[in-house]
Amino acid sequence: MGDTDIVRVSCATENCGTFPMDKALNKRLRRSGNTFTCPAGHKQSYNTTDPKKELREEISRLKQKLSRTEGRLENYRDNLSDMWDDLREERELREAIEKSILEDVDGAVEILEGRWKWACECGNKTTATYDTEREAWGKYDAHRERLHDDAGAIEA
Repeated sequence: MGDTDIVRVSCATENCGTFPMDKALNKRLRRSGNTFTCPAGHKQSYNTTDPKKELREEISRLKQKLSRTEGRLENYRDNLSDMWDDLREERELREAIEKSILEDVDGAVEILEGRWKWACECGNKTTATYDTEREAWGKYDAHRERLHDDAGAIEA
């Protein structure tokens, strides 16, 4: 056995020093990551992890996570778009129903449960909704008074 078949290995324990080891054994220990001891009895092993391999694996994990996140985001967008369409359709339907209800009304009328509007025979309609029938009738009466006062001012 020649000098080239032996390598010097540094002990992992601080201030222990170096020791000789068969080159083939050292190579096997580096590949396997198995533990060995230095002549002083300190257990140690070579780190078998490949930093490049770890980075590739981490990149792969991050790509998978990104892909899952993008998929969830797309689902959220689709759901949001569907909800927006539903809300728009509901609003259009509500407006059509309100228009048909207010078309032949003279006074206050309940549009939605607990929400009131008014319409006048002159063609004016409220755009606001009121919490109580009394509030809607008050606004309607105020409109009728203004209409009456304006008509009196025109005649005079």
